[in-house]
Amino acid sequence: MKEKGLWVKSPGARERAKLALSRWQDQDINPEPILLWAGVARPNNAIALDFFDEDMDVIGFGTEERYIDANGIRQKLVEEYAAFTHIQWGDVWPLKIVPVHTRDINQRLDKEKWNNYIKGEGIDPNTPMSQEYWTETLPPVWISIPEPNKIDVHVYVYDRTGLKSEPVEMMVPDPKD
Repeated sequence: MKEKGLWVKSPGARERAKLALSRWQDQDINPEPILLWAGVARPNNAIALDFFDEDMDVIGFGTEERYIDANGIRQKLVEEYAAFTHIQWGDVWPLKIVPVHTRDINQRLDKEKWNNYIKGEGIDPNTPMSQEYWTETLPPVWISIPEPNKIDVHVYVYDRTGLKSEPVEMMVPDPKD
């Protein structure tokens, strides 16, 4: 049977999975998170993040977008989204689906909204953080959709202490899959 899915197409995903398994099997708690793969979830309104984190303290993810602007100059845009600040982990190997907005021109992370989110403003501590409530409280996440020879998008996860995974190429599903 042929394997399908974005993780199969993600360069280095198997090696990162093997590294995660070896860390899981040793007797130490390894604090560095490992992002196994990241991909656009259909219909392009979410990103899927599959990562491993033994101390379960990942609080967000970052994007690195590389593109050529209208003047032909190479640009790099890095943004970090503390999307998991108010989530408690119950697993060292979660798959998280984060709602996103597709960046088309100049949309950028709204620092004020994200700072308020991190502080817990607008979040009721007495309301359980269900998927629905989390989605309702999450400020906009802006991500460009990768296009060959136009825009590359790499993603990483980071934890409360500032440790970051290696950035991985964000995959886009094949319309045939």
